[in-house]
Amino acid sequence: MRPKLSIVVYLVVAVCVIVLVLLPLIGGLLSLKDLALAVAPILSTFLGATLAFRLNEKATEDKELDRRYLALNEALFVLIRQHNAVQQIKSDFDKYSNEYERAFVLPAIKPPSYSDLRQNFESLTFLLVASEPQILLELSVEQERFEQIQEALRLRNQHYVEQVQPAMTAAGLNDRVVPAREIELKLQMAVYRGALQTASIVCEQVQQSSKSIFNMHAQLIALARKLFPGKKFVSYE
Repeated sequence: MRPKLSIVVYLVVAVCVIVLVLLPLIGGLLSLKDLALAVAPILSTFLGATLAFRLNEKATEDKELDRRYLALNEALFVLIRQHNAVQQIKSDFDKYSNEYERAFVLPAIKPPSYSDLRQNFESLTFLLVASEPQILLELSVEQERFEQIQEALRLRNQHYVEQVQPAMTAAGLNDRVVPAREIELKLQMAVYRGALQTASIVCEQVQQSSKSIFNMHAQLIALARKLFPGKKFVSYE
């Protein structure tokens, strides 16, 4: 909007200057020489101010473009780190072949703190007026999904450490291979079902997020390359 407004202002001022120059000349009030001497300082000042304004405006526009480019790269970088974090959790769960092993054999996993793996949505608000504003909403959904995985893993670990392990120790189920049926019979139903449920939730969420984050990155980098042709962006390549 600003460049269009600037063009309108320039045209209005230019028309006014032309009118002010031509009226005295047509009316015979001034000779061409006198008119040139009178108008030259005005035109010089106007052109100088216009040039300075345009240079400042161009610098501001370039700075904003650089900020947007950096914001997109940072968003892509966060997505890749989130994907790597999810893949690590997924690989830990994939080591156990069934729901019983993931619930009762897989130890509590304490991943690194991912508090810094958050999208800076304030820096990405320009996407609301870009060609595909829906992508900002999808990015926020992906962020929420990643945070839900962290919470689900925390709950699973808490249940495993505070409920499952003490119950299995009391029932003599540790340090040996235990059939799933024996675990079901010897543990309280709330502990047993809680272990299966919390482990299953984490497993399902990481399976889904592993794909959705990758797809989100593909969508965002495609838009970034469309907005900034020829620029380099953080990718899996």
